[in-house]
Amino acid sequence: MKTHSIVAEDCELRPNHIGKLVTYKGKTGYLIRYITSCDHNLLELTTKEAVKCLNENYPPTALDA
Repeated sequence: MKTHSIVAEDCELRPNHIGKLVTYKGKTGYLIRYITSCDHNLLELTTKEAVKCLNENYPPTALDA
């Protein structure tokens, strides 16, 4: 089941969609909770893929532990 989306940087996000700028599988955009009807949707991700994407773009530091 897909739970997250990467949307283009020019996508107008809703106020409650605070995306993290990421690059994953060759796509760069904002990682947000899943949307289905948006022309800016670049890639749909499962929860596991979204976590992997975030870890690749924002690796944990010693302070996060």
